[in-house]
Amino acid sequence: MSNNEDFWNNNFEKGYYDKLILNGLASGRSLQANWHNCTYLNVKKYISSNDRHLDYACGSGTFIGRYLYNNSIGTDISENQIEYAVENFGGKNKFYKISEFEKNNMTKYDVITILGLIEFLDEDDLLKLFQNLDHLIDTDGKIIITTPNFSKIFILVQKISKVFGVKNYDSVTINKFNKKSLSKILEKKYSEVKIKKIVNPGLFASVVNNKLGLFAENIFKHVLFHKFGFILLAIVKK
Repeated sequence: MSNNEDFWNNNFEKGYYDKLILNGLASGRSLQANWHNCTYLNVKKYISSNDRHLDYACGSGTFIGRYLYNNSIGTDISENQIEYAVENFGGKNKFYKISEFEKNNMTKYDVITILGLIEFLDEDDLLKLFQNLDHLIDTDGKIIITTPNFSKIFILVQKISKVFGVKNYDSVTINKFNKKSLSKILEKKYSEVKIKKIVNPGLFASVVNNKLGLFAENIFKHVLFHKFGFILLAIVKK
C-alpha cells in the first residue's frame, strides 16, 4: 500500500478531482467530468438522507460534499485531499485521514461507499479491507462498490483518454475486474451480491453537452437492458 500512498500524494494537486468535476460540469461539456457525475448520481440512488454513511477512500470529498446530505463521514490516505475536503465540505460532514479514522471511529454505518478503489488493491489488501468493513457496517447495512469494467472496449477508451491528458493509473492498477470476476470475489465474503453496469457509450454525447450525455446514457441503458457499461456498481450485504 505504501507505493499507492506515494502515488496519490505525489501525482494529484490538492482538490484535483473536485476541481476537475466542478470545472467540467460548469463548462457544459466534459466527458471526464460527466463520467464521474454519472457514477455519483447512480450511487446516490442507494443512499437516503437518514443513513449513517461512510465514504471510504473519499478523495477530495466531492461525492459527500456535492451530492449527499451534509451528514456523512469520509476517510482517505491522502492528507492533502482530506485537508481540501475539510476546507470545502466540512461542518456537518466529517473527514479524517485513514490512520486517524481507524483509531477513533466508534460508529456502525448503514451504507459504506468504496468508489474507485478496489482495482488498486492486491488480494491481501482486499481481504484486509473487507475484514475492516465487517467491523464498520451495521447488521442490515450495505456496501456499495464501483470499479471499472475492464472490457476490451473500456481498455480502448482508456488508451484514447491518455492521449487527451487523462491521468495514467497503469502503475498502480492491480485488479482488472469484469462482472464475473468481481462476483466471484465478492460472493466469497458476502451473502447478497448484486452487480449492475453503468456509464455506457451514450455518455460520449457529453463532448457536445453534459445534459445531452446524461440523457443519451439513460436511453442506451434501457435499449441495452443494462447489459453494457464501463463501470461496475456492486451492492453487497453480509
